[in-house]
Amino acid sequence: MMGDLPCLDPTTECIAQLQSMAVENNLALTVIQERIDVIEQRIDEARDLNQQAVQIDIFDPLLSRYLQFDQSSGRGFLDNLFGLFTNPLSSINEILSLIGMPLLRGVTNTNTRAQQTTLAISDLQVKVTQIEQEKRKMAETLREQVMLEILEFDATRREFQISQEIARRATVQHRLLEVDYRFSDRIDSVTYLGHLSQLDRQKADTYRAWARLRTRLARIQMMVLGQEE
Repeated sequence: MMGDLPCLDPTTECIAQLQSMAVENNLALTVIQERIDVIEQRIDEARDLNQQAVQIDIFDPLLSRYLQFDQSSGRGFLDNLFGLFTNPLSSINEILSLIGMPLLRGVTNTNTRAQQTTLAISDLQVKVTQIEQEKRKMAETLREQVMLEILEFDATRREFQISQEIARRATVQHRLLEVDYRFSDRIDSVTYLGHLSQLDRQKADTYRAWARLRTRLARIQMMVLGQEE
């Protein structure tokens, strides 16, 4: 009857196990977690790109200065590079003047592009926090629903068991009554048919109790296993 469910008892251990399975197998929560993973991946990528951008911004003036060709003086990259050896002091001063401010902006995180990326990352982090809060709320609601369904299932199961026992006793009683009806004059047809109708009603009540029990079980399976069985 339980199918793939590990248990169906209204105990703390069983309810906790079914709640964990429900959260793990819930499609909506899975989709939300995938969305969170994608955003966090984008945050990591943005951080890496931001670090690379800061490093490029730091050395961009220096590279632009040393790689460009000055037509007026006829100096190019090799000349500038050779100047590091022929006039190291002047070259070092020039290098520091070119990378000093970009380096300071990178260290103090005042680089314009870095600030924009940081703001974008902060927005994504806020979005992740909001999504995670919604996910926790959904998970708590699902856990509560599973607990209530287990309790309702247990109550319905008890009702079915009582109805089943009453129907069993009524069936035995009817068989004894049928013997008297067939082989003696103590039971007339009206009494016999009335008792038979009462037995049919009791069986119908038992079938309805069974149907309610199956409905409760289907709800639990749908929530816990993530599919309707």
